[in-house]
Amino acid sequence: MAWWWLAGAAFPLAYVLTMVWLWRGWRQLPAVRTDGPPRTDFTVVVPARNESAHLARCLDALRAQDYPADRFRIVVVDDHSEDETADIARRYADRGVALLRLTDLPDAPSGKKAALAAAIERADTAWIATTDADTQVPSAWLRHFDAAIRQTDCLMVGSAVRFEARRGLWACFQQLDCLGTMGLTGAGMALGGPYLSNGASLAFAKKAWLAVGGYAGTTHRASGDDMLLQQKFARRWPDRLFWVKNPAAAVHTPPQPDGRSLWRQRRRWASKAHDYHDPRMAWVQAVAFGVSLQALAGLLLAPFWTPAAVAALLAWSVRGLTDALWLRMLARHFGESRSMRCFLPALVLHVCYVVALGLSSFRARPYEWKGRRVR
Repeated sequence: MAWWWLAGAAFPLAYVLTMVWLWRGWRQLPAVRTDGPPRTDFTVVVPARNESAHLARCLDALRAQDYPADRFRIVVVDDHSEDETADIARRYADRGVALLRLTDLPDAPSGKKAALAAAIERADTAWIATTDADTQVPSAWLRHFDAAIRQTDCLMVGSAVRFEARRGLWACFQQLDCLGTMGLTGAGMALGGPYLSNGASLAFAKKAWLAVGGYAGTTHRASGDDMLLQQKFARRWPDRLFWVKNPAAAVHTPPQPDGRSLWRQRRRWASKAHDYHDPRMAWVQAVAFGVSLQALAGLLLAPFWTPAAVAALLAWSVRGLTDALWLRMLARHFGESRSMRCFLPALVLHVCYVVALGLSSFRARPYEWKGRRVR
């Protein structure tokens, strides 16, 4: 039965090798220097739908940028909000914030990509920066983007998005999961893939956005304004994408308050997985799913079958050790070492989460997001 032992070692070994590869990529990614006068003009686009609870905080953070006021402007795009989102944006009109309402446009388009496209098409700056209405950008956000543009000749640049520190296991789980994702994002950028990005902290040259046709070809997904656009950039200019690893450039967003909200958010994120065309991304997803499935299924079968117990022990040990080392390094880098206190229960949750999300992604179903039924 030697083949059982070999099969049981396949996914754990692949997981270790993949994590070593990603670790190498992360170490290769350079930090940017923010010295020198800013030279880039930005239009910061904030798509918003029913964000009255968060928008003022977001705009206050944007207005507090350590960046010349004459080199950036802010546009809030109201996507058919049913609350006071538009009214809040109007209160900032005398502070350099413009409001664009999709209901005022011909045919009244809807959706996040329509909101972004409407603002980008009307922008008169060479660069576009995007963030979400429920985030807080750091004061050095645009300064880091400008530094990356000047130092790397990139056409698209992103930075980390981190969950705000909150009490409780759900919040801690999301912090650790987000740290792992940020590590994968930075490592992938240094290695030439897999490519990840987050529209809550992204900037790109308008001429490049126009050259790839904007969001054309991606509008069948409600999500994907970031990663699907990034894929289009990567196919044209694989060497002109960059990611800022500096902690001072990280954007903060509140975690989901409970498991149900978290599941809806992650289903939305996973809905675009069918449109990924990067074999390296497929490899990372397959290896993570495989070792997690082995850990969970082996644990359930362990009382009835000895090889399953051995396979489960190997999978849990490998995931636990490699994830602990990976997340500890990232937590120290971003100043979130306290989140490692919940590592063990978060590991169990994450194994179950990866398996459940992986299985659900095989069948794309409509889901509800901000009062809309979307795919």
